[in-house]
Amino acid sequence: MKHDQLRAIVHNVAHSLVAWRWMLDGIDIFGEGSPPGHPVAVDLLAGRVLTGRRNGSLDRRLDEARVMLERLCTEAGGSVAELQIARADLRAGTMAITIRDERGRSSTVDYDRDGARVRMMDALGRLRVRPPYRRPLE
Repeated sequence: MKHDQLRAIVHNVAHSLVAWRWMLDGIDIFGEGSPPGHPVAVDLLAGRVLTGRRNGSLDRRLDEARVMLERLCTEAGGSVAELQIARADLRAGTMAITIRDERGRSSTVDYDRDGARVRMMDALGRLRVRPPYRRPLE
């Protein structure tokens, strides 16, 4: 699969973690998973919390997210094996999705709490989506 397709699938899974329907169980990942100002980082491939507080309900949701990731990759005609890294850094108000594919291409994209790309002003004062960027990966 193409890199952008993989990134879209990972975004859909990560956004589902913070969607209102999962908050019906009383899980607020932004509020309960981390003290204010500290992100919750999750590995969507392994279904585990990298940084932030762990609790049983979040662990269950991450297991569901891992299964969803596998299913969506298969439905798109690919495989979860095409991803080396699928990470979501969740902060109050924003989330950053980082992926690395099997060809070694990596990117990070910022989204707001509603799942839309973060926007910024360009040099001419026009509102544009912030382009994907590379960041050092551990």
